[in-house]
Order: sequence, then structure tokens, then C-alpha cells
Amino acid sequence: MWRPNGKGTLALLLCGFSLIIILMIAITYQSFSQLKLSKSRLDNIVLVHNQKSALIGAMQYANRERVISLQHMLITEDFFELDEAAQNNMSMANRFVQARGRLEAMERAPGEEALLADLRRAASIGAPLNDKVRDLLWNDEDNAHERARAVLIGEFLPAQNQIYDIFERLIDLYEAENSEAVRNSAEGYTSARGLILKMLQATVLLGVATALSVTMLILKNERALKSHRNTLESIVAERTSELRRISTEAVMARRDAEEANNAKSTFMANMSHELRTPLNAVLGFSEIMDLQLMGPMPEVYREYPKHINCSAHHLLQMIQQLLDLSRIEAGHLEIDDREIWLPDLMEETVAVIRSAFSRDDRTLYITADSLALQLNADERLLKQVLINIISNAAKYSDTQEMIELTVSCIDGNGVIEVRDYGMGIAAEELPRLFNPYERSEAQTARAREGTGLGLAISRSLVEAHGGTLTLDSVLNEGTTVTITLPAHRILRVEETRPEKRAASV
Repeated sequence: MWRPNGKGTLALLLCGFSLIIILMIAITYQSFSQLKLSKSRLDNIVLVHNQKSALIGAMQYANRERVISLQHMLITEDFFELDEAAQNNMSMANRFVQARGRLEAMERAPGEEALLADLRRAASIGAPLNDKVRDLLWNDEDNAHERARAVLIGEFLPAQNQIYDIFERLIDLYEAENSEAVRNSAEGYTSARGLILKMLQATVLLGVATALSVTMLILKNERALKSHRNTLESIVAERTSELRRISTEAVMARRDAEEANNAKSTFMANMSHELRTPLNAVLGFSEIMDLQLMGPMPEVYREYPKHINCSAHHLLQMIQQLLDLSRIEAGHLEIDDREIWLPDLMEETVAVIRSAFSRDDRTLYITADSLALQLNADERLLKQVLINIISNAAKYSDTQEMIELTVSCIDGNGVIEVRDYGMGIAAEELPRLFNPYERSEAQTARAREGTGLGLAISRSLVEAHGGTLTLDSVLNEGTTVTITLPAHRILRVEETRPEKRAASV
């Protein structure tokens, strides 16, 4: 009969715990592999559907612009405006066709083929009507405009409504596919969780069996080991409890991360569909009301369409900021570098801010000693940064207070400074203002409209160019925002011409 000694007991103990650890690692690896595969599939489905939703948004925009250009051609009597509207109409028609081609080239979801076929049929009806209206508006016959108006209202606009209905059904289809993917991911999570629970049960059973075997061997072989039995059992129990706790925390952390990611993806998809689509309708119809295409409006309501349009544009801007922030956080921001003449870009931006905030060239201006720089950068993103920063300066200062823009070159780097003499910001608030949704706690600042996203987005866009954005402010004295672009993005530097300085002053 075999009578194990102390070494045999230790070997058995090591074998038992080795088996437990190997089993635990194998099942845990399998479970997390399943979770990773499920998340990857979910991410791919959501990404493809978001791309398709973006293409549908592009087609909606092109469609709306086509309608607006035809309406503009219908009401204008200026030849150059008529020509510009016709060119814009043709350009938007091409953009619609390109976006539809890209959408049809992507992998089809179940049930999508029929909707795309409906879209092709509706587009084949709407495109000739669009061309017919445009050609009639170029016609010099006496009744050409009346015929164009009749085709636009009686045939073309109903065709557009059919196209918009197909867009809605496509977006609903993509949302249903996203929901199905989320449900499948949840089922994968449940399966993985079951495997982990089985692992814990097997670990406990093996641990108990090993502890009992070791205890019996200790009782049979060496009386001296009897005093250590309780200690050994306590160690085994503590290790088993710790393993259970660690595994449970890992599962909970994974579940929270999955739920947060799913909630964010669902929110962004819903917001894009549920807010932007009706907002486009609000914008289009408010513009039609403002143009009085369907007949004159009572004088008391004349200003209402402009207020509706302004509010809708503001809400659309807030939605776009949220989408921009989402793309930045997801790492999907792309830089389209090209040569930019900075003075022209700044003049365009200043003109926009002057119009929006009732400023003139005495309270909002580019200083006379500013340099003229040619940059290699993304024009759209850099213009967005300038609009955000200069708008903040105008928003948080009175209309009679100056806002100065200065362009300089320091150590080869391009530096843009925006200084205002408004309410300023307390020193303790400066560090947190670059966090999304954070705003100054001052009562006067809270009274101004805003989302708290402008500074966060602007800093991310500047850093994407390899630059920095800093904020210096003194309460009740003003604020200076400094944008620094790296030297490798500076292509050319010119001194401002004397006549330009005199005009600026």
C-alpha cells in the first residue's frame, strides 16, 4: 500500500492547483475571445451603418439644395443669380448621384435591396423633373415661369417627398440592424458570462476536493502537519475568494464598458436621424415661408420664419458640434491638408462674426502689424476653430468693446492671438474649461447661450494639426486665446503692405 510522505503531499497539492490555474486560464481566455469577437462584429456593423447614414445625409442635403436652387431660380430676375443657381442645381444633382452610387456599392443589408430599387425609381422620376424645371426657367417664353412653377409644385416636390420617405425607411432599417447587432452582442456576453460562472464553480469544486485530499493525507502521514491544517485550508479559501472577486470585477468592468459603448453608438445614431432629419425639414419650410412661395403672409407673421430658421440653424450647429466631438474621441478625424492664404480665411471669418454679433471694423478687426501667412492645413477645420474662438470673444464681451486679432511668427511657428476686453474668466476656472460641456460659473457667462463644446473641439482640432491652443484670462479685464501652429506648416511669410495697415487702422 502506498503511503505518501511530505514530498508526495506537496506534489499532489501542486498538481491540483496547477490544474485549477490551467483550467481557469483556458476558460477565461475562451470567454474573453468570444466577447472580443462579438464586440468586433458589433463595431463593424455600426461603422458600416453610420457610413450609410452619412451618405443618406449627404443625399438629403443635395436634394434640399436642389429644391432651394430651383426656388431661387423661380424668384430671381438677375441673370447672374439665375446662372449661379442653375450651376448649383447641377452640382447638387451630381453630388446626389455620387452619394447614391457609393451607397449602392456598399454591402447590402437584408431588405435594403428593395429600398435601394425604390430609391432608383424615385430618382429616375425626380431627376428629369428637376432638369425640366431648370430648362423652363431658362426659357424666354411668356408662360415658362408659370409652367416651371406648376411642374415644381405639382410633380417635382411630391417626387422629393417620396425620396425623403425612402430615406426615412432606409435609416429605420439601419437602426433595426444596429439593434439586432446589439442584441447578438448581448447574447454573446451572456454566453461568456455563463462560461466564467462555470469556471468559478469548477474552481471551487476542485479547490474543495484538493483541500480535502490534502487534509486526509496530512492526517494519515505526519502528525506534525496536523497543526498546519487550518492554516492551509484558510489560505486555499482566501485564494479562491480572491479569484472569485477578481473574476467578478473583470466581468462587471467589461459589461459596463460594453453598455457605455452601445449607449453612445445608439445615442449618436438616434440623434443624427431623429434631430437632423426633421431640422432639415424645418429649415426648408421656414425658407419657403420666408420667400412666400405659396402666397403672401400676413404682416404680423413676416418675421416668424426668420426666427424659426435662426433657431433651427442654432440647434443644427449644436448637433454638428456633438458629432464632431464624437468623431474626435473615436479617432476618426481626417485632416485634408492644402495651401491656405490665412488673411483671406481670417477676413471671411471676421465678416461672419461681424454680421452675427452686430460688430464693425472698429470693435472687431485684424491688427495692422499682423503678418500674412500661407499655411498647409485643413481649411474647413481651421475656419471652424477661428469661428469658435472669435464667436466666444464676441459673445462674452459687449458690442462696444474691442476684439483684436493678431498674426505673428515666433521661432518659426505661426501664432494667432484673439484678445477681447470683456468679462474675463476666474483663474480657478481656466483648467476645466477645455473639458467638454464645461462653462464658466459666472452669472453673466451663464446668461449667454452655449454648449460648452467650442473650446474642447477647437483645442482638439489645433492639436490634430500638431499645434497648441492656450487660454489666458483676468476676471473683468478680458481674455486672450493663443493658437500656435508648428513651423513645418508655414509655407510663406509676408509683411502686411503699408496701404493695408492704414486701411486696417
